[in-house]
This record gives sequence, structure tokens and C-alpha cells, in this order.
Amino acid sequence: MNPVYIAGISAAVTAALTFALLRFLDRLRKKDAESEAQRILLQAEKDAANRSKEAELEIKEKALQQKTETEAEMAKLREELRQRERVCDKREETAVQQSEDLRKQERIVESTQRRLTEKLESCNQSRQELTKLLDMQRQALHEISGLTPSE
Repeated sequence: MNPVYIAGISAAVTAALTFALLRFLDRLRKKDAESEAQRILLQAEKDAANRSKEAELEIKEKALQQKTETEAEMAKLREELRQRERVCDKREETAVQQSEDLRKQERIVESTQRRLTEKLESCNQSRQELTKLLDMQRQALHEISGLTPSE
């Protein structure tokens, strides 16, 4: 066989082998690139899931903190309300006590007025009786002395 012919066949075989080898290397690179892309996508999904979980945890922590603050504020408001109720209860008790004291004083005043009225009536009666007695004694003295009232 002719060396040119052999060189041509060798060149063709070498070209075919090189082409096949390059295609094989391209496929390997493509598989590596696809594997790398798949790995990057999986890592990105994991990162996104982690960030999502972190965000959820952060939201839950903030919600819990806000709930705690709200409960503390509500407790403070309840205590304020209890204090105001105690103050109102004390004022009401004081008002009731003052009302009772006022009624007692009114009864005492009424009783005292009745007694004073009775004593005044008794004094007036006694005065009338004394005036009558005095008039009777004057008259008796006039009769005994024989003098007239003008003398």
C-alpha cells in the first residue's frame, strides 16, 4: 500500500478518533457542567429554604416579643384598673359612711329639736303657771295689805 494512502487513512482515522475524543470530552464537560449546575441549584434551594426558615424564626421571635410586650402592657393596665377600682370603692365606702353619719346627725338634731321644743313648751307652761301664781300672790298680798295695785 502506498504510504500516501496509509498517511491519508491514518489522518482520517486520527481525525475521526480526535473528533470522537473531543465529542466524548464535550459530553463529559457538559455532564460536569450539568452536575455543577444541579449542585448549585440544590445549594441555592437549600440556602433559600434556610433563609426562609430564618425569616420565619425571626418573625416568630418578633411576634413572641410583641406578644410579651403586649401582655406586660395589659398587665400594667389591669393593675391600674384595679387601683382605680380600689380608689372608687374607698370613695364609695367613704360616701356611704358619710351618708350614714349625716343620717345619724339628722336624727340627733331632730331628737334634740323635739326635746328642746318639749322643754320650751314645759318652760312656757311653767312660766304661765308662775305668772298665775305670782298674780295670785300679788292679789293675796293686796288683799292682806288692803292696798290697791296702783298704791
